[in-house]
Amino acid sequence: MSTSKTDKREGSTEVVVDNYRVRTGFRVLTENPLVGGPIELEFFIEPVESASLFLSVAGDSNRQRPGQFEFTATLDGEEVPDPLADIPSVGGPVGVVPVTDETPWRQPLVLNQFLALDTCREKLADGESARLNVTCRRALTLGADQTAVLTGKDWQNTSIDLALTIRRDDEALAKLIDVLMDEVTSGTAATRLHPFELLLSLRSVAREQLTELAEFSDSSIANRAKQVRDRLTKVSE
Repeated sequence: MSTSKTDKREGSTEVVVDNYRVRTGFRVLTENPLVGGPIELEFFIEPVESASLFLSVAGDSNRQRPGQFEFTATLDGEEVPDPLADIPSVGGPVGVVPVTDETPWRQPLVLNQFLALDTCREKLADGESARLNVTCRRALTLGADQTAVLTGKDWQNTSIDLALTIRRDDEALAKLIDVLMDEVTSGTAATRLHPFELLLSLRSVAREQLTELAEFSDSSIANRAKQVRDRLTKVSE
């Protein structure tokens, strides 16, 4: 497996909107990412000069993930598919957020929600590493007028290339999944949501845990876990 090139964990570009310059891009937050494990990153946008702008944000209700994003990737040159490509996107809730010097926008994301990284484990032996090249895209509806942003067309599209070395370590991944599972089952309603979203994004890697959570006392957790588990079963048939 090829790992000789330098990783690129953050990238950004400048765009001009309503005569204001803003910097926008993506950065990887997960240190030492594991093959099949969660890879967290964030989208960011901030004024280069003093400005008061608005940005549209949206969800993808059918796919139950953030809207307006597109990620494509290769693992050592082999394409990594979108696990939900067969589910049509019908949009979702749309709103606007301010983007100012004091309030730059940071949106946390889980790459596994957009890429079937769980299927990459079978391509490496335990202990091997590989290079994951990711192109991150975000449709920007951004401007100084809040109403125009909410109802307008995309002003800009941003595209950033990132590159990561990911390693298969089955023992480390199993320990991480155990930690996430404990945080879900032992946490409060407020604290369990993030680890639960990470477990959901792992799909086949966390099938056993999702099966257990399908019987969880919190019905909102149980229903989503059952949905993902049943989809895994259907896809594998």
